[in-house]
Amino acid sequence: MPCIGDGSHHWALVQVDDIAELYVLALNAPAGSVYAGVSQNLPLADITRTLSHAARCLGRNEWLTRAELARLRRENAQLKKDNKELAMERDVLKRCMVLWVK
Repeated sequence: MPCIGDGSHHWALVQVDDIAELYVLALNAPAGSVYAGVSQNLPLADITRTLSHAARCLGRNEWLTRAELARLRRENAQLKKDNKELAMERDVLKRCMVLWVK
């Protein structure tokens, strides 16, 4: 499970039903009302440990630097571009086959 940083930074967690209720309250509140929708802050290392345990891949966390994350994003963007080009080529070949069969 790839994670950014060393896992010492904290994430604010909130349950989805609670945040939905908070949005409803905020939308119906008078102007100037203030709401806070955070229940607890946990270190990212604890969160990823729990998630990897639930996914049955305990101990397989991978801590990424920001530079590594940027590299992975660039690679992902290139893969998406390559995939789109391949799909376009496939569509052209399909059209050619249809014309050839006719």
